[in-house]
Amino acid sequence: MNKGDLWTNPTGQDGAPYGPINGEDDWNVAAYSSGYHQGYYNFDMEVSPTNPNKFWIASIRLTESSDGGLTYQSIGAANSTRLDYVHADVQDIEVRENDIWVATDGGIDYSDDELTTHVALNRGIQAAHFWGFNTGWNKDTFTGGKYHDGTSGWSENYEEGKTYNIGGVEEASGYVHPIENRKLLYRTHYASNNTSVKTIPEVFGDEVINHSSYPIRPNESYSTAERSGIYFDPRYANHSYVGLENKIYKSTNQDQYCHPELDREHAQQGDQ
Repeated sequence: MNKGDLWTNPTGQDGAPYGPINGEDDWNVAAYSSGYHQGYYNFDMEVSPTNPNKFWIASIRLTESSDGGLTYQSIGAANSTRLDYVHADVQDIEVRENDIWVATDGGIDYSDDELTTHVALNRGIQAAHFWGFNTGWNKDTFTGGKYHDGTSGWSENYEEGKTYNIGGVEEASGYVHPIENRKLLYRTHYASNNTSVKTIPEVFGDEVINHSSYPIRPNESYSTAERSGIYFDPRYANHSYVGLENKIYKSTNQDQYCHPELDREHAQQGDQ
């Protein structure tokens, strides 16, 4: 009410211990339940132009308080109680009278009803930042990990711009099987230590086929000289190599991987 000249703490609690997200107790609106946050990178706060007790906080998620900061609800991204889909890592909120724009790592969302509903303004964007990419050997197929936006898959029968989001978050990932060119692999860094495997359909719109994951994943790091991958032997399609940490692993069937330098006999057999 006084344009920031005076401040009060509505709940009376400074810092931890925090309660569960969307619970009645105070919780860390800027962090996941583990405490991990990106407040140094994702943060903004905007107030409703019609209700001084309503405001929105941009952090890993999109958070709203409608009672002057006494309670909060996650309304977008992780643990959302309202909006169907808002990408995580909210960078900015812009409020211009009845118009609200929310900028995230996944694009821009728009609302004209104080974020009761929203519309994604991502359709028609013709560019993507890939930091992992691979193409088919015999067919025109590609897959690649987009920075912050998961791994995409495309096959030659699809229209231009029509791709599948086959999973992942922001891995430098994406590998095409040399024979089954619609079989795509990607590292699921945030979910497990495996490498997920899926086959995208011949006809766009049909279901993606899920396969058993490879029981290993390659190095895919931000850091220089810590980037590896999955590499197929050009002579034998089912023979593959994976670089993990400071070792190279080999498989002859994708179900089992071993360390050739430790046991060359088992490596030839595909046994662990």
